[in-house]
Amino acid sequence: MRVIVEDTSNCPLPVIVAMQNIVSSNQCESHLPLPENISVVSIIALGDVEAVYLRDENTQATGLMLIPTQWLPDVVKRRSHNNSTLAWTVDSLIQLKIVGDAYPKMFSQGRTMRNSVSTERLRFDGQRVVEDETSKSILTVLRDDGRYHCVHQLTWMKGEGFVEVTSTFHNDSNEPLTLEMFSSFSLGGITPFACGDAAGRLVLHRLRSAWCAEGRLESRAIEEMQLECFHYPDTPTAERFGQVGSMPVRGWHPFIAIEDLEVGVTWAAQLACPGSWQLEAHRRDDCISISGGLADREFGHWLKRINPRARFTSPTAMLTVGASLDDACERFLQRQQRQEILPIEQSLPIIYNDWCTHWGKTSHANVVEMAEILMGEGIDIFVIDAGWSLGMGSWQENRAKFPDGLAVTAKKIRECGMVPGIWFEMECCEVTDGHTHENREHLLHRDSFPIQSGQRCFWDFRDPWVWNHLSEQMIDLLEECQFGYLKIDYNDSLGIGCDGTDSLGEGLREHLECVQKFIVRIRERLPNLVIELCSSGGHRLEPSMLQLANVASFSDAHETSDIPIIAANLHRVLLPRTSQIWSVLRSGDNAQRIVYSLAATFLGRMGLSGEIDQLDEWKRDILRFAIAFYHEASAVIAYGTSKRYGGPVLSYRNPVGWQAVVRQGAGAALVVGHAFAGDPPEIVELELPAGSWRIKKVFPQQMSSPELKGAALSAKFDGEWSAFAILLVQEEVESDVTLAG
Repeated sequence: MRVIVEDTSNCPLPVIVAMQNIVSSNQCESHLPLPENISVVSIIALGDVEAVYLRDENTQATGLMLIPTQWLPDVVKRRSHNNSTLAWTVDSLIQLKIVGDAYPKMFSQGRTMRNSVSTERLRFDGQRVVEDETSKSILTVLRDDGRYHCVHQLTWMKGEGFVEVTSTFHNDSNEPLTLEMFSSFSLGGITPFACGDAAGRLVLHRLRSAWCAEGRLESRAIEEMQLECFHYPDTPTAERFGQVGSMPVRGWHPFIAIEDLEVGVTWAAQLACPGSWQLEAHRRDDCISISGGLADREFGHWLKRINPRARFTSPTAMLTVGASLDDACERFLQRQQRQEILPIEQSLPIIYNDWCTHWGKTSHANVVEMAEILMGEGIDIFVIDAGWSLGMGSWQENRAKFPDGLAVTAKKIRECGMVPGIWFEMECCEVTDGHTHENREHLLHRDSFPIQSGQRCFWDFRDPWVWNHLSEQMIDLLEECQFGYLKIDYNDSLGIGCDGTDSLGEGLREHLECVQKFIVRIRERLPNLVIELCSSGGHRLEPSMLQLANVASFSDAHETSDIPIIAANLHRVLLPRTSQIWSVLRSGDNAQRIVYSLAATFLGRMGLSGEIDQLDEWKRDILRFAIAFYHEASAVIAYGTSKRYGGPVLSYRNPVGWQAVVRQGAGAALVVGHAFAGDPPEIVELELPAGSWRIKKVFPQQMSSPELKGAALSAKFDGEWSAFAILLVQEEVESDVTLAG
């Protein structure tokens, strides 16, 4: 039976303020057909999802499943055995490994650290539900008597379609204990809708990422990944993947999902972690488990010493279960919708950045010249990118380029009706900057040497001197010059970690935690500052970094044909209202190229650059029309849900085929289509959301008239490398389509 812990002296749990929706074990048996070796601890309602806590009577492991409420009656009775072995054993909801304890058996070392003896020793010791008007938290305690206990906290914000999970390790002994693996979450029992091993029906989804190629979906059958259970009992197989270093979206996004194709249910997890992380799909019987958190000792060089009576909490993970992959992703995006929107951001202001205009050769003269040309054209923010300082690290204004100082330049931008912005790569410094050489002791070190990547070194944000230096050179400059926009860039990874603590991986974790705290300091000093997150484009598009910024650079894809492909990919992990998409316009561009480039920005935030000052007037007219169209579509861009049409694109550098994204919300629908190479279809028919629709506006103006055919929209491409955008409104709510400006 379930135990409610009352002795708070040994179990640091909050006081109970509500105790609801916990179903006793006996009641649960009638809901869930379980094997004899498994019993129910509790079933707790969390909106349209049930959190099901299970205990294995043989191993005493306590596990977690998530089941859609509507599907709870459809959970099937599992087979008890697979040949001579148990077909299902509960997988612990907390996974850990302590130095000195035995490693997991059966060829596991080097491939997975799950289910070590440290995990096997955990026993269920209590559960509480803490509920108020806005949230519900479930705290589950697992204990190894005398040495340590762990608290698994699952929190649901009411009205949202996902939960957040953290795990906290407490050292109860009189000796230090050293963690070498500690999970944020572990979710098991996948899939509860099959009586056996669900052969041929489970697909694992991941999102790959590379420089200028973010968000690429990879979907593979479980069998293709060799995640089938073996004939020998209790032999694990695992797929561990992740990222090592300070660019968390490098190789992969911190995301995993498993879809049961037969019933149409998808379980998904996402990590909020700015450094090295890992996710695992693991199997040792009929069911698959997914888990993740900080990259462990094997994968990420991480060890963490926990002193007696001390504790350590993992990064946050998000879990959900939805009807499809896209449904699961939309649920996770609700977390980003929590963020407060600054007044200037309410109307999705259009940004101009001078990087692809001046390529680092920025100056007061050319900034002012461009600002005067852009005045009155509907552009709201003017960003001075790299090239304004004497060096990266000292952050001294280059008076040869800005003879009267940046304050004068920023003032001139404001006089032209735009908010001035500026670029910093605050975490890095150049080897060639004399300031760097003079302050080597404040750099991150590995093996007692400064970490150097190319010409870059890295400030140690655990060092108060670094905070003082950047407060003076960066925050004071922002304030004194009245910059309203800050682009925080980051253009290399510092690798496996740094000296100064228990391990290289822990040094990396501590450093990045301090980087994030410094960004919070910037926000405290300048609460109305718009902060853009950039890391060679999209290398930091993960939740813990995104929550610190207002806007994020979607990619470093500036002028390539794959821009709309990447922009559409990122609808799964990034709200379009925060996804800044480059449209770099050149004087030699023809009309089709300009339309193709500008239409891609309707998939997120419009970010302009290039030779706008050299465009012919008729080309400027296309830009003006695009800006007006963007403002009319701003509400659905900000508050919609998306669906992509078109086949998969094999080569991003040489794309073939077509795509269209239909985004619906705020009483409107926005359809953005792009044709690539390879003889795309002349006409595409796209399913529209339910409702009575009317076409309000099209881009470009000369586009062949689209047609409404019942519940579908018929639209024409103008050959290869063409594009269009169509704004539709529901007649009864037409007046609510645009955002307040």
